[in-house]
Amino acid sequence: MATRKDIQEALELLDASDDQHWTEDGMPRVDVVSSLVGKSVSREEITSIAPKFTRNKPILGADDTDDTPKVIEPVAPLAVSRDDYNAQIAAKSDEITVANATLNEHKRRLQLLEAERDAMIIKRDKLHKPICHADAIKAMVAATKSAQNKTPMDAALGIRRPAIRPQIPMLQPAGA
Repeated sequence: MATRKDIQEALELLDASDDQHWTEDGMPRVDVVSSLVGKSVSREEITSIAPKFTRNKPILGADDTDDTPKVIEPVAPLAVSRDDYNAQIAAKSDEITVANATLNEHKRRLQLLEAERDAMIIKRDKLHKPICHADAIKAMVAATKSAQNKTPMDAALGIRRPAIRPQIPMLQPAGA
């Protein structure tokens, strides 16, 4: 069985703007209250604990004679002295200074790494020049001519054969 306190806490959680929490009459839905409590609750239990609790008047503890809601006075915030604020501000400023120093160090490290990478790219490109498509074809044709012109026997006898041009298929235009 649910306690009075459990049911009151569940009723306080109901949202007046959520249609799922209320019946057409504006009463709290028993299944929703039971779900919030975690135990089965009856309409009679809800009514006995909060007799005037409705969607339009979601006020606990109101009886039939008293229609005025009970006002809860706000609690005054704890006073924090100016010195306390100044100490907190100084501490936060110190954290910012440390964070900026760390950030600047990371920026310098990033610049060094980028410079090292760029130097490596330049060195790579000087050592291994990229070959364009035309250069690759020329190298392949030269290798083919050399292979066709010299056989081991020709080389041994010192015979030179005339250069043979490799046959490169021509592309036909579309629709031809």
